[in-house]
Amino acid sequence: MTFKNILIAFSLFSSASAFAGETTGKVKLLYIHAYNDTILFTMETTQPNLAACAATGRYAVSTSSQQGKNILSSVLAAKAAGLSITVSGRNTCTTHGDAEDINAIVLN
Repeated sequence: MTFKNILIAFSLFSSASAFAGETTGKVKLLYIHAYNDTILFTMETTQPNLAACAATGRYAVSTSSQQGKNILSSVLAAKAAGLSITVSGRNTCTTHGDAEDINAIVLN
């Protein structure tokens, strides 16, 4: 394997999403704003790997897309049933400046 191939492989595995926050636990608080399409929530467990911009310790998603609506319904179902979820972040805070954007949610 050449140095160039090694460099390409390294860059693929060290993308921003590779260092994104991931938390497993129960939903603690859910914030649904009346004035925009953003929902925010916190987890009962600590999130040591949240994006640096996520100063509030929250996750955020916009419900303007079908994907965001799917995430909202999953978070609501987990909260109502007391289920544990695994949240994978994007290592960005574009949806809400101080909360990590969500990449995926798994209901455990």
